[in-house]
Amino acid sequence: MSADREDIGDPYRRLSERGLQLPAAPSARGLYQPAVLDADRLVLGAHGPVALDGSGGFSHTGRVGWEIDLETAVEAARIVAVNMLATAHSALGDLRRVERVLEVTGYVNATREFMDHAVVVDGASRLLVDVFGRAGEHARTAVGVASLPFAVPVVISMTARVRLATFGLTGTS
Repeated sequence: MSADREDIGDPYRRLSERGLQLPAAPSARGLYQPAVLDADRLVLGAHGPVALDGSGGFSHTGRVGWEIDLETAVEAARIVAVNMLATAHSALGDLRRVERVLEVTGYVNATREFMDHAVVVDGASRLLVDVFGRAGEHARTAVGVASLPFAVPVVISMTARVRLATFGLTGTS
């Protein structure tokens, strides 16, 4: 079976096995939609590391390589992935509708000397693969930037192919 058609199992169970549960989807912090569903594509705008405790604040702030070390930045990226999954759940109603994560783009707020941007974004990529199995494997871009909104260390966006909702239609008239 190809990776894009693999049975992803139960993403909620996989989250729970990792000691995680979905928080409420974070709200937009600007004039945009956190998620846009268009036919079989779900596009998630850039998410930051919103704290999983429901406070609405950020779990981490600072520049990687200065105020934030590599290990902490990887954890921040993992938290971003949990927030993206919460937004996907909110947009879709059920994470089991995700057929394949197609693309992830990560921006790391880092010093000029910092070179491990890909390692930071791996924190999110690893969780997506852990939750969706091979269907979570994706194309990816990871770049370093001089600053990010709210001084967060990482923001990440994602595109996924999803199963179309049937809205309970039976196919009969």
